[in-house]
Amino acid sequence: MRIDDKTYNLKLGGIRSVTNRHTTVKRKINDANNNIIGSDFGINHGTDTIVNQYSYKEFEGKLIFTKKIEEAILTADKVAIRFYAGSKPLTITIEDGVTSSGTKFQKLTNLKKFLKANGS
Repeated sequence: MRIDDKTYNLKLGGIRSVTNRHTTVKRKINDANNNIIGSDFGINHGTDTIVNQYSYKEFEGKLIFTKKIEEAILTADKVAIRFYAGSKPLTITIEDGVTSSGTKFQKLTNLKKFLKANGS
């Protein structure tokens, strides 16, 4: 976890994973001349069927902020948390700002309010 220019070790708790498996069946739809004109996901038309199976894991848990981390967040201008899925990083940035369309957002301000309201 990076808060402004300082790095902190973040603790994770209550981690569990769930494996999800999905199967899709897709059939080709043929016209009277046996030309493929489309596909469906359940209507029994045509002769060719494609079956796709895939699975993925979902992880859930809790981020545990120490008192030192909470105090640093309360005075921060920018917070970033990085997770890894294998070797691929996923960085979540928490800050206040303005979108390209001019809409203001206050993600960091809202996090600070949450920490103050919950006994920081």
